[in-house]
Amino acid sequence: MRSRVLVIHPSLTGGGGADQVAAWTLQALAREYRVTLYTWRPVDVRAVDRFCETDLAHAEIEYLQVPATIRRALGVIPARLSLLETAWLLRYAKRLDRERHFDCVLSTFNEMDFGRVGLQYIHHPWSYLPRPDEDLAWYSRPPLALALYHELCRRIGAMTPAGMARNVSVANSSFIAARVGSVISEPCRVVFPPVPGRFAPLPWQDRCDEIVCLGRLAPEKRTLDVIDIVERVRAGGVDVHLKLVGIADVATYAGRVRDRLRSCADWATLEIAPPRERVLELLHRARYGIHAMRDEHFGIAVAEMLLAGCIVFAHDSGGPAEILGGAREVLFRDDDEAVDKIAALLRSQEARSRVSVALAERRAAFGVETFVAEMKRSVAETIRLASGDGRVGSSAPHSRYIGLDQARSPSS
Repeated sequence: MRSRVLVIHPSLTGGGGADQVAAWTLQALAREYRVTLYTWRPVDVRAVDRFCETDLAHAEIEYLQVPATIRRALGVIPARLSLLETAWLLRYAKRLDRERHFDCVLSTFNEMDFGRVGLQYIHHPWSYLPRPDEDLAWYSRPPLALALYHELCRRIGAMTPAGMARNVSVANSSFIAARVGSVISEPCRVVFPPVPGRFAPLPWQDRCDEIVCLGRLAPEKRTLDVIDIVERVRAGGVDVHLKLVGIADVATYAGRVRDRLRSCADWATLEIAPPRERVLELLHRARYGIHAMRDEHFGIAVAEMLLAGCIVFAHDSGGPAEILGGAREVLFRDDDEAVDKIAALLRSQEARSRVSVALAERRAAFGVETFVAEMKRSVAETIRLASGDGRVGSSAPHSRYIGLDQARSPSS
């Protein structure tokens, strides 16, 4: 009989690196295990397949949700309370595990306390300090309110530092693994998110002098800063165009981006949520890419642009710097350095050739096959550990993990 695996993921819609991880984890496990996905929101499987290039519609997967009563109750609150939703999701998932006795429980959306040994894939630790200002909602800023919010989430989800520390931990980059390592004594394996796609880089001469910025239109992605950077490059005499491609994640910010583009419509354009085929077409056509977010957890858009054959410029921090192999010619610490490095590389054929060769060597690290093999290995290891761990209440080694009740910043 096949072992049973419970996968916990708050909302699987097909957008972003976390959903790629969840979708391809399900794809990887469905043939060998009896898989149940437990979520907060309904899953449009065909939409996920279109975006992630999976085939979940033909896989034997059970899809379950948090009871509608609790979803409706939280739905009336006029705030984005993702950590509270996750706490309730975990609470009901643990109840389901007690009823069915799964062989493995895993989270594809950061750390959780399963009440026993489980597997957690960490994109950014919930409790790591500090978090970017963009992560802070209005209700998160008063220290007392934040402390009470975290305590409430901890109690609802029955989350403890030791409970989260006993899990097998996987991180999406060495950058995140280091942060996990600063608060947990157990080792954390690095497994890059899968980057699916029919990537077939065009020859350089068949591409356009165009810079693509791929990703959500949100303050932390610094889309407006990207427009300013390219405008300054053009003002320096370099004729290059900008193509913004993404989803309007924050409506007010997306409106500001549209307003800003009115003054540069002759060299900058915006495409909101185009089909996947169109995204690949745009990436293959452009010679360059740019990603300006600071301390990005991984940056799957950077990997996508890299696999499409673009020379990608990115902020010298977080996952993107790792994806690009630390190539100094394309990494910048501030906007002035970004302008200087983009202009210098676009003017030098020798520099472009050198960087293109170096970046091409990085592409093999982000294949779907590697991710699938590593996640299968991690699940098998977790099942072995869980079989000797017992159920709820088993002991765990001492850990320096910062619990939700000890953190001062949210993941709301």
